Amino acid sequence: MTPEQYAQEFECSFDAAIVGSYYGREIAQAEREGRVCGLAVEPRIPVDCAWDPGIGDSTAIWFWQAVGGEIRVLDSYEGSGFGLEHYVKVLADRTHIYGRDYLPHDARLRELGTGRTRVETLEKVSGASADGRKALASALAQLEKDDVLIVTRLDRLARSTRDLLNVLDAIAKSGAGFRSLADAWADTTTPHGRLMLTVLGGLAEFERELVRARTGEGRRRAKARGVHLGRPPALNAYQRQEALARREAGETLTDIARTYGVSHTTISRLRPSPFA
Repeated sequence: MTPEQYAQEFECSFDAAIVGSYYGREIAQAEREGRVCGLAVEPRIPVDCAWDPGIGDSTAIWFWQAVGGEIRVLDSYEGSGFGLEHYVKVLADRTHIYGRDYLPHDARLRELGTGRTRVETLEKVSGASADGRKALASALAQLEKDDVLIVTRLDRLARSTRDLLNVLDAIAKSGAGFRSLADAWADTTTPHGRLMLTVLGGLAEFERELVRARTGEGRRRAKARGVHLGRPPALNAYQRQEALARREAGETLTDIARTYGVSHTTISRLRPSPFA
């Protein structure tokens, strides 16, 4: 019996790594060493994304930066029941300058329904290559105080209003300016240009708040109708009752979990229904 199994079965530890889990010991060690902590985003370094797209299960995205010799995992997002358009919006709502997107190898297999790969679908809904904009990220990383980044047109720089504002924020934090040759008003080196971009930013923030309010209202109405939000439960009502009875009878968590194809943690977290 491994130390993790002993802690789980005889000490009822909720912190012990799940048997067979990936990097369980490494994560526990990172917590002991204080490497699991709050991190600030480095504004001049692109944020890369690692994707685990799901069809019948959840889709997960991890956000990280390579800073010096460190890999800094900043955040993660998980959802289920949504199309890729939803996850593209999730990325756009975060104030990051993105670098590369990393997807599993099967993301390049063509799907029967659409005839496209998931990479191609992601490119279509995002309006940009899933491999990221490495040249833009490199240019932003090299900006210094009083530099001016010049583009021919705004649509050559950003794929949405939110994306544009994220890029402009990164430019401003480096102490540099921005100018678009085809859009005379988009010039942060002049007071008039800064005013126009401030107004644009205010309108974009207003639109974002409206979307949040509508989404929140939709979720509340769905909950009122009894719609389950988030990932589906691992066990149905009958299985939960049966698992609770077996646990009360003294059967080990691992044996119960193996019966239903779930982790022992799922069994340990089960609580009797107040309506039973």
